[in-house]
Amino acid sequence: MVCEEDIELVNEAGPDYVGFILYVAKSKRNLSIEEARRLAGRVRPGISRVAVTISPDLDQIRELEAGDYFDVLQIHGSFGEDLYQEVRLPVIRAFNVDNLHEFERLRDKEKIAGFLFDSKVPGSGRTFDWGLISSLDRRGKKIFLAGGIDDNNVLEAIRKVGPDVIDLSSAVEKPDRMVGTVLRSGGKDPGKTNKLIRMVHNEE
Repeated sequence: MVCEEDIELVNEAGPDYVGFILYVAKSKRNLSIEEARRLAGRVRPGISRVAVTISPDLDQIRELEAGDYFDVLQIHGSFGEDLYQEVRLPVIRAFNVDNLHEFERLRDKEKIAGFLFDSKVPGSGRTFDWGLISSLDRRGKKIFLAGGIDDNNVLEAIRKVGPDVIDLSSAVEKPDRMVGTVLRSGGKDPGKTNKLIRMVHNEE
């Protein structure tokens, strides 16, 4: 989520989760902590607010956990045992499909709410071989599936993997826009977003 219009859209469409990217300067969807808190504060009850970041340090984790703005942390990159011991909010551990050893390491950890599987190049909008994760022993953890999922393949992804959550990003966005000299996300496209949420929720 990057703007007020995105929040209005998701409050109407009713996804299970909404994400806010923080401390990832290279991302066109990156938000300041102030922007993310303001937008997260407008998300209606019943939708989980996810703070998404890469290799956070403890100070950043504490900033994300302060107040009642986020319900879950989604952590990409490095996430060592020392940080795991300190984190308070539930964690969605995200990694590319090449790092299945990380799944084995964390599968039984109490604070891990689920695992997000992405392609070898996260954020590339490319799919991967879903067969690699279709038979994993989940041990009760939620599986989030990302990477190149759109209205052409979402039902196949659900059939082959049986994920608990489909992570939608570039497939439901408007064209990027320039803000000064910086390329930024154009936000969510209402038509694409509503269609895919209906498909995932078996309404279309």
